[in-house]
Amino acid sequence: MKRHGLSSIGQVSSCVLAAVGLLAASCSSSAGGTGGSGGSAGGQTGATGGTATGGRDAGSQGGAGGLGGGVSGTGGHGGGAGGSVASGTGGAGGTGASSGSGGIDGGVPRTDAAVSNDGTMGPPFVAFGDATLRAYSPDGKTWTVAPSPSPLPAGWTGTPQSGDNQWLLRGGCYGAGLFVAVGGTGGDQGLLLTSTDGQTWSVNPMVQANDDCAYGNGVFVTATRYSSDGMTWNRATNYAPSCRRIAFGNGVFVAVGDQGPGAVSYTQDGKSWTTLATSFTGSDMSRKGYTSIAFGNGHFLAINSSIGDAPIFEWDGASASSFTETAMPSLLQGAARYAVVFGRGAFYIASDDSLFKRDETTKTWTKLQGSGAQQLLSLVVTTDVISNPQWWTTDGAQWQPATGATVLNASKVVGVSR
Repeated sequence: MKRHGLSSIGQVSSCVLAAVGLLAASCSSSAGGTGGSGGSAGGQTGATGGTATGGRDAGSQGGAGGLGGGVSGTGGHGGGAGGSVASGTGGAGGTGASSGSGGIDGGVPRTDAAVSNDGTMGPPFVAFGDATLRAYSPDGKTWTVAPSPSPLPAGWTGTPQSGDNQWLLRGGCYGAGLFVAVGGTGGDQGLLLTSTDGQTWSVNPMVQANDDCAYGNGVFVTATRYSSDGMTWNRATNYAPSCRRIAFGNGVFVAVGDQGPGAVSYTQDGKSWTTLATSFTGSDMSRKGYTSIAFGNGHFLAINSSIGDAPIFEWDGASASSFTETAMPSLLQGAARYAVVFGRGAFYIASDDSLFKRDETTKTWTKLQGSGAQQLLSLVVTTDVISNPQWWTTDGAQWQPATGATVLNASKVVGVSR
């Protein structure tokens, strides 16, 4: 895996915001409705979830298992959450695409910010970045910083230093009740931290440096390692050739990078990566590839943050040839594009003082001019708030400064699709 600094994507520092919450299946009590079964290939529809009497929030509904879709042929994902206190009816199962791995869960999402089936995310939030930074927020508006990790990895001495070095936490993810932060530089200067609450952290002995991680299919994945519990890691038989960010959806992990061949690669389990035959055309071919990726509405979308006329990559994971690379819309050409994220049923791109939003019905991009915010280098989009560690808003237009700890220049948002 090629190493890289953040200077190549026009950012001052490397703070990564991980927006995470409870998984849908964890929100029902033992008396919750039963989700539909996972499906076979070729578009079978999941059974409807049962009527619920358990659950945490009134008005929430049980979901059925999604089916079909993906790269290769395992069954669909398991059932969705049980129902609400107010005995909501289970949602219908997701419909499969071509033969392959499981589709996303069916059913109607809960209405709170913590859980959704459409790729959105919820609190609590954790920012990762420079000099082992880990900042925590319960609501996306107020932040506190966790103390420096202790004890340090074997052979490490001194205090964490700012810069593109071994202390830089480059990425992060959440799954199975665990936050994972990854970073470092060089072959044996890797840094991996874990936490169950986003506030108290432990240093993991894994020494391989990595840029990002993601969770799905019951496994944590980086470009070079995989783990079923986030604690014990195994080496992949072959690595993702180029990796800045990793996203999970439709049963597939997708890694994107902009250094050398293998700009986009995928895996189902992190054990072995396969490269997609992307073409990528742009005015600067020295940074050929993509730097940010998100999953939502049944497909991945990736952008390049440093090349003005770079294409937009999209893929549904159905086959190794079902991706597209389309010209960057004129509205976005030349604009600052720091990160892409999915939420509220749309893709958003973070820019200097505004957001770009794509309507998933018309596939049209619009600019949401912000008021008050500056350098929106990343964002997290939830039902209740759009936020990064410096600013927050409820409508994308009127921004308020975050309070608490000063967490500068967050470079990317990593969320958990529900």
